[in-house]
Amino acid sequence: MSGEKLKQLVIEKTVKPRCFRGIYVSKLAVEWKANSKAWMTTHIMTDWLQRLDQQMKTQNRKILLFLDNATSHAHLSLDNVTLIFFPPNITSTSQPLDQRIIKNFKVFYRKFALQHVIANLEDAQNAHDLTKQIDVSKAITWVKKAWTQISSLTITYCFKKTDFPSSEPPEIENEKRRFDTIDSNLSTECSLDDIAIILDDIRTELNPVESDDEQKADDQLEYSEIKTFANYSEALKQLIRLKEFYLNKGDEKGFSYVSELIIHHELEMTKSKFKKQTSIESFFKK
Repeated sequence: MSGEKLKQLVIEKTVKPRCFRGIYVSKLAVEWKANSKAWMTTHIMTDWLQRLDQQMKTQNRKILLFLDNATSHAHLSLDNVTLIFFPPNITSTSQPLDQRIIKNFKVFYRKFALQHVIANLEDAQNAHDLTKQIDVSKAITWVKKAWTQISSLTITYCFKKTDFPSSEPPEIENEKRRFDTIDSNLSTECSLDDIAIILDDIRTELNPVESDDEQKADDQLEYSEIKTFANYSEALKQLIRLKEFYLNKGDEKGFSYVSELIIHHELEMTKSKFKKQTSIESFFKK
């Protein structure tokens, strides 16, 4: 039980939404399927299971896969994936996904969605304008990011909480405990003199002594001032333009990198807006 995570399977109504433009949906960070109702079907599930089985065969692995009794979950006999179905009407306390995995995923997804809304409040005239900005391409980015935020330890914990036996023998647990405390006997304090010596070494590395000729050459160089952005809001607008560029060019890697940067900038803008929030006392002072 390692807490390993697979690509998310996303089911939508359209094979290729217009917001993706030149991007090939098959190269996105998720597995993309579509049907008229955006439902999981036996056909989609069968295809997914067969590809998972092939993946495990390539990796020379055999796994158990626990499923509930949804009508779309096909009962297949596979080579490297053994399907085990939970009994009908089993309680959520016996299913690992219901022990905070799904809940944590939703929390992270909503966090990124709210960051986007807060970061773009000033540029929107009303709530309708804000919701129009949220398309499938943004949702896919948040889905991917939310899934990466869930740690392997969380998944392992949720399995253990439902009384799944641990696959790690006692000696491995003891070794992990020893590794966690390996630096417990190291010194964590030093004198002011020690700090002064360390800082002096750092200054020497950052500012090596230059010869007179090098100094004169440096003095003669004229540095042009680099134009930068005044705040995160300005930078975010340029990132959005860059994202549009990658979409039009069909550059999946560029699209993914910039989408991650946009999430970071929206987080920083959200922090900034909360710092500027006034208190109730300042309102009454007016």
